[in-house]
Amino acid sequence: MTTADIVVFDLDDTLADSSHRGHLIPHPDLMGYAPNWDRFSLACDKDTPITTNIALLVALSRHYRIFILTSRGDVAYAETAAWLSRFQIPYDRLIMRGEKEHRPPADIKREWIRNIGPENVLCAFDDNPEVCTAIRSMGITCHQVA
Repeated sequence: MTTADIVVFDLDDTLADSSHRGHLIPHPDLMGYAPNWDRFSLACDKDTPITTNIALLVALSRHYRIFILTSRGDVAYAETAAWLSRFQIPYDRLIMRGEKEHRPPADIKREWIRNIGPENVLCAFDDNPEVCTAIRSMGITCHQVA
């Protein structure tokens, strides 16, 4: 029997539909530098909730700790916390990309999970195929959402 008590959820395009801010994604030449994503991150207050994934999170939160790991910049911490509160999304920990963090999402989420302890993670939910592959390489089941 597993003693893992954490379920990891991604935020953008897993719990929150960020498609309305797609026009704010930096030019490919500038994508690797976190501050270029600030406008994209800060526009999160208008995201539409992805209700099916949120319902799953709520159900799982009754039995497991919920950690939200997002590549969204922590420049939008207040907006993100307000959005999660507005839609009554329970979570135990919110981990966001720091200002000086420039690595790809798969690399930073792999590091975050190493810091959490992979043995503590029951499973994860993410929309990014590279992130899913990275999490699976750690021996953790990762459900790729549409």
